[in-house]
Amino acid sequence: MSGIVSFGLRKVAVGLALLFTLASVAFWVNYAIPQDAGLFLLGNIPNPTREQIQEANHRLGVDRPVLEQYGAFVGDLVQGD
Repeated sequence: MSGIVSFGLRKVAVGLALLFTLASVAFWVNYAIPQDAGLFLLGNIPNPTREQIQEANHRLGVDRPVLEQYGAFVGDLVQGD
């Protein structure tokens, strides 16, 4: 019986590691894409000013250092967000 439990725990651990790895790859690929995320938040505003874009980037948190963004991403991932 112990072998079955051990086998199941290993499968769950491997599955969680795989999900974490795939989510991390998705974060880094998204980070590597050159984009201005604030423009997506502003939506239909015609000709937004640089200040509006910077404020939107701040609200999204993309103006923080990348490791801080990744830490927040992992924290949200662990919480199921």
